[in-house]
Amino acid sequence: MALPPRYNRNTIMKFGMYRSHPLGDIPDAYWEWFLKEPWCNDFPLLVEYAHIPIHTSPIKSPEHDTR
Repeated sequence: MALPPRYNRNTIMKFGMYRSHPLGDIPDAYWEWFLKEPWCNDFPLLVEYAHIPIHTSPIKSPEHDTR
């Protein structure tokens, strides 16, 4: 039996207030809330994704500004 594919920042959220959004566009505050919910373990791939330290695009530092 094959393992399900891992989620990444381009995976589309399937439910809730962020339905149809890429996981990488969902704020970190949502993931903090999600992990505290007792039902989060019903979604093991989302739990795995939620434990990735940075979900959103990193802020560019001034030395990397390309303007």
